[in-house]
Amino acid sequence: MSGEITPAERSAIERFPIVAREFCDLINNCGKRNRKQLVQELAVHLARLCEVALQLPQVEPATGGTDHTKEAVAAKTAKCAEVSNNLQQILGPLDGYWELFDPTQEEEPVFGLLSIDVAEIYVDLDDVEPS
Repeated sequence: MSGEITPAERSAIERFPIVAREFCDLINNCGKRNRKQLVQELAVHLARLCEVALQLPQVEPATGGTDHTKEAVAAKTAKCAEVSNNLQQILGPLDGYWELFDPTQEEEPVFGLLSIDVAEIYVDLDDVEPS
């Protein structure tokens, strides 16, 4: 990479915090939606996050300033569990899914929970501030 930021990357840098905040707002207000509304809106917001994230420039992740104390990790874990439980209540039977990691290999599918996946994304993005 040449080190220069392309217009698409600049746009993604500006848009990502906004898209992240919109996603977090959806999760913060998920109790105001029924199951169908939440699933539809989650699909849209997750697609937007992926679309913008894929346009971000490739950089080395910054780890400086990250609080890895037991208290900070416990707080994030507790927040993730709280969000996951809230989502699980709304998603009900739509929460679980089966995933094959490599369909070309003979391996057992792995069971996953959408509520946990979304909660983990939420916790990672919740402190992203719009510029």
